[in-house]
Amino acid sequence: MVTIPSERAYIEMNRYIETFCLDYDINDVLILYLRLSPKMIISVMNGVSIKLVFRNPNIEKETISLYIEDIKGHPSYWVKSANKKNNSIQNNLLPSIDEIYEYLYSHTFIRIAIFDFSLKHIYSHDVELITPDETIINWRDRVIKLSPVPLLDLASPIENKDTGYILKFKPINRTETTTYTNIKFINDWVDDKPYILSTNKNEEFFDCANYIGNYF
Repeated sequence: MVTIPSERAYIEMNRYIETFCLDYDINDVLILYLRLSPKMIISVMNGVSIKLVFRNPNIEKETISLYIEDIKGHPSYWVKSANKKNNSIQNNLLPSIDEIYEYLYSHTFIRIAIFDFSLKHIYSHDVELITPDETIINWRDRVIKLSPVPLLDLASPIENKDTGYILKFKPINRTETTTYTNIKFINDWVDDKPYILSTNKNEEFFDCANYIGNYF
């Protein structure tokens, strides 16, 4: 499956070397766009834990955090803002939070589209959601009424059902022979090359099947 980024996603992914964005395709499928480093691409394709957390609006309004547990117990994470409906794409990093809530209330999957540093499309797959027992609409209505407001250190967050709505993903379905090559970077590699955490140390491609056993 080939995914061409939307205008919103392209603008947002161009802003940072590693980042994420949410947007819809022409069929109204919600896509989680990921622009990642090579080692994190392989982590994701090997099924590491990924989750989106929708922040309790009393803690921080209309923000979404993405966690990728590339290191056990110390996940990489990013935080993005969703703005009101009808804002211009350039000023709106994500679709409106209400639009996303409505999608998640009525759908059981999301599409993950992975891009590398050069915005080369690597892989796309529809992934089943692992949702809490509480629907996202009921969760929002409940946490708005919580008193006192749950405490959360935004610099080092520890999530629970009151600090955010935690949406997990089933692992990406990939083949054991999947590889990833980006010729643009090969000529820049010197000495041990930047990718040294697996058996790919002396190769010109990243062998997805090798990665997870050597990293964890």
